Amino acid sequence: IVRLLRKKEAIVYPIMTKAATHFLSPLTLQNLASQGVTLKLFSRDIRKAEHLSLAELADACLIAPATANIIGKIANGIADDILTTIVLATKAPVLLAPAMNNMMYENPILQRNIGSLKAIGFKFIGPDRGDLADGKIGLGRMTEPQEIVECLEKIMQSRDDFLGKGFVVTAGPTREPLDRVRFFSNYSSGKMGYALAEEGASRGARIVLISGPTSLDPPSGVEFHWVESAREMQKIIREKMGEADGIVMSAAVSDYAPAKKENGKIKKTTQKKFILELVQNPDILKELGQRKR
Repeated sequence: IVRLLRKKEAIVYPIMTKAATHFLSPLTLQNLASQGVTLKLFSRDIRKAEHLSLAELADACLIAPATANIIGKIANGIADDILTTIVLATKAPVLLAPAMNNMMYENPILQRNIGSLKAIGFKFIGPDRGDLADGKIGLGRMTEPQEIVECLEKIMQSRDDFLGKGFVVTAGPTREPLDRVRFFSNYSSGKMGYALAEEGASRGARIVLISGPTSLDPPSGVEFHWVESAREMQKIIREKMGEADGIVMSAAVSDYAPAKKENGKIKKTTQKKFILELVQNPDILKELGQRKR
């Protein structure tokens, strides 16, 4: 991450907690950043408050990896080391890239802390699913450095006019199964919905992106749900709409679905005609309008 930021001509001021020094030498980080590493809360120069000078100097603050401990401290206003003190003192945007065991990440206490920080403007990216430090595979791996740096750039260029607002965005097509190998769908790429979700997140909104099958990667910083059928999309929307200030329906939802899904593959017969019965899918947009009233 430091190398990538330096390539973009950023001035990087490294800060390390005591725990971080067990994984990486401060000298190594200093050489990468070409700046001295701040390790302690108090400077030898009594006229200089290190945490205040760095807090005022920063255009952005990135915590990578962000442990459950650090997230918990910040969420509860604890400032007992140089990092947490700077975060509480700075007015710059703060981006956290969580990394931890999947069971820790899924803990309700941690999720509550993350939610509290998001509600007051803190940004998060990841974690991703992959190989974890304990040898397991799960959700808790830190997002790749390139993605983190790109997210940081967007945050620094973004506006926060949607801060504190929540939106549900739908995107892509739906698939209505006919049998185990065939389905009805459409050519929707999902690009519009993904672009809207990305823009909303960059402007401070909490975004829930509900997407049908596409070839696109989910934007950073959004809550992502993958669905196939119209009814699956309807179910997730019902679950999430109560938390939203607005809903953007850009998905191309199928109007009809086969009345019956065959258990196996429909085989070719000698009949020259194949009659298929379709039933109407739920009108999700109409339902949302009725609930609003």
